[in-house]
Amino acid sequence: MPNLTRYTHPMLSALSAYAIGVAALTLAEMRDHPARFLLKPALALGFVALAVSTVISPAFGDALNTVGVRNQYGQIIIAALAACALGDILLLRRGTGAAFIAGMAAFALGHLIYSFAFALHTESTGIIGALLIGVTITVATLMARDQPKTLRWAVTIYGGIIGLMLAFAYGSGTWLLLPAVAFALSDIFVAQNRLSKPKDWPGGGGAGRFWIAI
Repeated sequence: MPNLTRYTHPMLSALSAYAIGVAALTLAEMRDHPARFLLKPALALGFVALAVSTVISPAFGDALNTVGVRNQYGQIIIAALAACALGDILLLRRGTGAAFIAGMAAFALGHLIYSFAFALHTESTGIIGALLIGVTITVATLMARDQPKTLRWAVTIYGGIIGLMLAFAYGSGTWLLLPAVAFALSDIFVAQNRLSKPKDWPGGGGAGRFWIAI
């Protein structure tokens, strides 16, 4: 039996600090405070660093072999986190310009990597998986219906990728569906903010949900 104390304390400390950062970011997003330009990249990159540290740090060594982080699946998840972190940094700018498209592309790559990771544990997605993809494509298409043609297509394709991730998360038959749904809801709030008139909360309500999801 591995000595869990070796990694429990540093992990809890890191997660506690991260929770404080998430709260600060959420407040900054709500008030459109310039601090978000510092907090969001720091949290995005910090989370990836935390994930990587669980693979390479001796402090976490024994237990990691038990929980299965030091395997192909864990490495794929880290790659997905890195892509989504890049996307979140690119989405710091408001609007639907080039930075928005680039951020959406980075997130799409991240979701495709997540889908591949989830597929490793999926036997079949069934009709529910197909329905999830159909629903997300429909929602994305409706949300982008008033946008230029190129952006409409980009958002629709992105909706399909989100649905694919949800389908494989569902097919895995594990708790993975819960964070996947939270991630999808976060994307809906961000899209609502960017593709429609501004809301009372400039962050679109997605900041907290996104970080909790990952």
